[in-house]
Amino acid sequence: MRRPGRKGTGGGQAPSPIANTFLHYRTSKVRVLRAARLERLVGELVFGDREQDPSFMPAFLATYRTFVPTACLLGFLLPPMPPPPPPGVEIKKTAVQDLSFNKNLRAVVSVLGSWLQDHPQDFRDHPAHSDLGSVRTFLGWAAPGSAEAQKAEKLLEDFLEEAEREQEEEPPQVWT
Repeated sequence: MRRPGRKGTGGGQAPSPIANTFLHYRTSKVRVLRAARLERLVGELVFGDREQDPSFMPAFLATYRTFVPTACLLGFLLPPMPPPPPPGVEIKKTAVQDLSFNKNLRAVVSVLGSWLQDHPQDFRDHPAHSDLGSVRTFLGWAAPGSAEAQKAEKLLEDFLEEAEREQEEEPPQVWT
C-alpha cells in the first residue's frame, strides 16, 4: 500500500544528493616550531608530536647542513651508550625506566631511519665515513638487526665500493 503524500519508488524524483550529504568541519591548532637553539630543535625532532607538524622532520633534515655539520648534529641526537656492565654483574631496570628508555631509543632510531633513507649523502664523509660509523654503532646497540641498522650497513658498503671504483679509475700519477 502506498501512503498518502509520498511517491512510489518507481516513479517521481530521485532523492537529492545534497540532502543525504553530511559535511563535517574540524578546526585544529597546529604548533609549529620556526626557530630555536639546536638542542631544542633536535629535541623536537626526536620527541615532538609528528601529527602536530608533519613537515618538521623533513624540513629540518633537508636544511640543517646550512647551519651545522652532520657530526655536530649527531652529537646532539645520539645518546651516549652506557658502558657494558662488569663481568658477572647484572643491571636491573624497573619496567617504567625500561619503557621510557626504549621509547626514547625508538624515537632516535626512527629519526635515523628517515635520515638514512632521505638524505644518505649526509653520511658521505670521506675517507673513513666516521659519521656513518657512529650511526652504525648506535643502531647496532639500540636496534640490532632492524631495518635502520641494515640500511646503515648497506650504505657503508655502497660508499666503500664507490670509493674503490673511483680509486681504480684514477690514472696512476707519474712523478718526473
